[in-house]
Amino acid sequence: MVPSDMRAVETHETCDRIEGALRTELGAAVITTPVEPEGNAEHQGVLVL
Repeated sequence: MVPSDMRAVETHETCDRIEGALRTELGAAVITTPVEPEGNAEHQGVLVL
């Protein structure tokens, strides 16, 4: 979940950094980072960057 006023390019850059860090730790994993604007998330208690 990201702030609702976050620009798309910022969202993609953030996801790229998260995915890169996960790949460093997990190796050849398939990583998908779905993005939902704050207030539209289906789950509560998720990280907001």
